[in-house]
Amino acid sequence: MRVSDRHRFLISTNRIEDAKEQNAKVLKQFSSQRRINLPHDDPVGASQALKHTNRLADLQSLHNNLQFSKGFLSVTESALSTIQENLNRAKELSIGMASDTFGPDARASTAKEIGEIVNSIIQMGNSRFGAKYVFSGFRTSAPAFDRDGVFLGDDGEIFLQTGEGKSQRINFSGRELFEASAGGRSEDTTQMIDSLLILKRGMEENNKETIQQSLERIDRFIDKAASMQASVGAITNTLSEAEKQLGLKEDLEKEQLAVIEDVDMFSASSDFKRSEQVLQSVLLTSSKMLQPSLFNFLQ
Repeated sequence: MRVSDRHRFLISTNRIEDAKEQNAKVLKQFSSQRRINLPHDDPVGASQALKHTNRLADLQSLHNNLQFSKGFLSVTESALSTIQENLNRAKELSIGMASDTFGPDARASTAKEIGEIVNSIIQMGNSRFGAKYVFSGFRTSAPAFDRDGVFLGDDGEIFLQTGEGKSQRINFSGRELFEASAGGRSEDTTQMIDSLLILKRGMEENNKETIQQSLERIDRFIDKAASMQASVGAITNTLSEAEKQLGLKEDLEKEQLAVIEDVDMFSASSDFKRSEQVLQSVLLTSSKMLQPSLFNFLQ
């Protein structure tokens, strides 16, 4: 059977295209440092890589939850620390003003500082992480307290997923801290802000008995703030450990993905040089074999 010039031309063209395609594929692997750039480069490997990529996306979502949770708790802990400092200062002032050392003028002046303490505590009760109020329960878009210290939030407990099948509560309602718990060491259920306002009024009225009675209430809220702060610290430690474990899982997934996707640069370099040589050889052979004219090509 006679092989026409047209047929020879098509064979040569196909060989050239195959050589160019292989050369381009190796060049892309070499430049991107990835063995799989398109699914057809390795269908099985691409499927495995997709599983690891999806797994990494899930881990990243958990990582984002952990970062948010730690930030939320950091603001909570800072607010609790400031509240506790304010309560300790109020206690210190109460002890001093409950004695006979100071007179009406000193107590009236100290009442003003108690008022500032009240304002500071209410401000800390309305602390925010980003746009979210940390003590408002589920109502994170609204302040937890009004200007008079009245609680406006709810008792919602916010849980975020922090691991596979694991969730962690990250918030404490302002009610837990600011309102007295029944059945404690005292049956007095006066809430924190009211307790401080009673103390303030006792100083304004130069009433040592009222000031002394306020000490037990203040101690109770100091204990509550300290207990809540300890709980926040424990949760933060748990989240830090979860973040550490999550980081190890992410590293493992990235390593497994790299084994599938990443190219051996030495082999890629050798393959690229080889594909260049093949392409040049095919081009040279085709040019010598064909040397086509328009008449020969049209046969």
